[in-house]
Amino acid sequence: MADQRICRTVTGDFEPVGPGDSRSAEFLKSVLERELGPDHAALFAEPQSAANGKSLDWLTDRMGTVRAYNDLPEDEKAALRSKLNARVSDIRNLIDRLNGSDGANERRAAAALSHALDVPDQGCVFRVGDEPVLVNWGYRRSGDRNTKGTLARFMAEGGTQDPVSEAPAVDPPPAIGRGRSAPVRFRP
Repeated sequence: MADQRICRTVTGDFEPVGPGDSRSAEFLKSVLERELGPDHAALFAEPQSAANGKSLDWLTDRMGTVRAYNDLPEDEKAALRSKLNARVSDIRNLIDRLNGSDGANERRAAAALSHALDVPDQGCVFRVGDEPVLVNWGYRRSGDRNTKGTLARFMAEGGTQDPVSEAPAVDPPPAIGRGRSAPVRFRP
């Protein structure tokens, strides 16, 4: 049960990538945990509807201090990028393997994982404890049709992107980020 809040984002600022069922945190985490292990599954924060219904709280099972990638010193950014690169590379290899399968469920899982690797910008990368966690996965900024590969470009460029697109979070996590909201229901 994810209970540490990473951040809150306004849903009107983003639009989904792919069909609604491809953004199921439960589905993604079950595939990743089964195929690659718990560290890969924990890469994706769990979206929960905030009480106001107009925003999402992003929660994680990870324990430790929550820090936005953009707030880290350069050496800590490099260490986090290294872990993120390794996990994303493993997930891409899994996507390729699942896409090569004859099974419809495997191809569905590959598509869901591929959509999850779409994030609007580097402001979606956080460190919780010493581990990378992504928020706003499976989303792009409203009206932006060119987010495919944003995460790959971010990692290849050493974590530098246009600073205009660095802050999707509405507010920082509380000092003690505990709590749980109702599950998010996505429309297809």
